[in-house]
Amino acid sequence: MRSDLLYRLPEPPKGIVRIRINPDAERRIRMNGPWLFAHGIRDMAGEARPGSLAALYGRGREFVAVGLYDPSSPLRVRVLRRFKPMEIDARYFANLAFEAAAKRRKAGFGGETTGFRLVNGESDGFPGLVMDLLGEVAVLKAYAASWLPWLSTVVPPLYEASGASALVFRCARKASAGFAGAGLEDGSVLLGEWGGGTVEFLERGLRFQAAPCLGQKTGFYLDQRDNRARVEALSAGRRVLDAFCFSGGFSLAAARGGACEVLSLDSDPHALALVEGHFRLNGHFPGVAACRHTVRNCDVFEALPALAREPGRFGLVVIDPPNLAPRERNRATALSAFRMLAGAGAALAEEGGTVAVASCSSHVHEDEFLEAVRAGIASSGKRMASESVTGLPADHPASFSEARYLRCLFAKVVG
Repeated sequence: MRSDLLYRLPEPPKGIVRIRINPDAERRIRMNGPWLFAHGIRDMAGEARPGSLAALYGRGREFVAVGLYDPSSPLRVRVLRRFKPMEIDARYFANLAFEAAAKRRKAGFGGETTGFRLVNGESDGFPGLVMDLLGEVAVLKAYAASWLPWLSTVVPPLYEASGASALVFRCARKASAGFAGAGLEDGSVLLGEWGGGTVEFLERGLRFQAAPCLGQKTGFYLDQRDNRARVEALSAGRRVLDAFCFSGGFSLAAARGGACEVLSLDSDPHALALVEGHFRLNGHFPGVAACRHTVRNCDVFEALPALAREPGRFGLVVIDPPNLAPRERNRATALSAFRMLAGAGAALAEEGGTVAVASCSSHVHEDEFLEAVRAGIASSGKRMASESVTGLPADHPASFSEARYLRCLFAKVVG
């Protein structure tokens, strides 16, 4: 068992930092806000180190919350618990880990789905940490360096709850320096044995492969599972376009659902190779075997308008771009892009066809995203006969507004 690296990491700092917060910050946290920003601090006492426990106090020195302190981040404290003080120790995190595992089991994951999220950050009591299970490998991703001294406390119960044979550590780029300073690199194996490369897992019986040490998130976009199931249900007998296909989750779902033809677009040749590999892995399904599948390496923003000059239209157009607004300042540009993509997608849809447009950016608010997509469809000269909006699946609980980052508009277009 590869536990030597994990237990060489620093221990949690001793003592508690006491922070008095301003009224605005107190109100936000009492209303389930998960973070204390630096500008919300009035004064503080005690030795504040990365990962120190910070007790937050409001008016009249009343206890408000306790969390993990991070001096290098504008999110100065990530809240662990509100209102009632409790000792934060190994038992506390073990209870949270097994609660998370129990919730995922209740969500109905069985032998047909072996890839799902076990811990979803703030909404599961682990602010700045997520953990996905991909078959036999668990992948823990840290978005805050304040977790470094707590990893030897939280990882063992999470690993036990996962039932995995190995646990791989990933870290966000903005937090990587803090972990690298302790010798913990992105892609390190913290527990168990794993030879690297790819892992295989199931989603609703479909076989997928992912590289836990590479790519975005933890190696696969598990949050689109429900939308992939919906695409499968809409695909029978249709010609389907999957724009920004990445590893082909929507393409493969459409094929198993009976699509007569699927065209997968992406700018990354490696992603297109993954799509083709996934079709080979699932060739035992009659729909996949019968589907005419084509991949096209292209700039999707340029390819969608160009496709309108080619013969034939699509019964289902799926547009799932990467995060178009990684920062607040990108929001206006992202909304313009959604209008363009929706309009181009609608122009490619046949009469009565369906256009599905997704956003994974928390900086793009749902109402403005929907307005942009509707305006884009209208600009194509078509109108929506019906629409529905979907969000996150059950293994991605969202207890505050910023966590509800995923939305997808399914629109039937006519005219």
